[in-house]
Amino acid sequence: MREFTVRVTSITTLAVEAESEDEAIDKACEEAWKYDADEKTGEILKEDD
Repeated sequence: MREFTVRVTSITTLAVEAESEDEAIDKACEEAWKYDADEKTGEILKEDD
């Protein structure tokens, strides 16, 4: 597992552990509702090994 920092809204980023960038984006977007997200698009900002 690697750790990814994913932007899921214009003001919220989440750190998630995932096998790939696609999985990290999916995981982060699934959590976006906790932050009253009005959008569900993800963008990888950083990847840590």
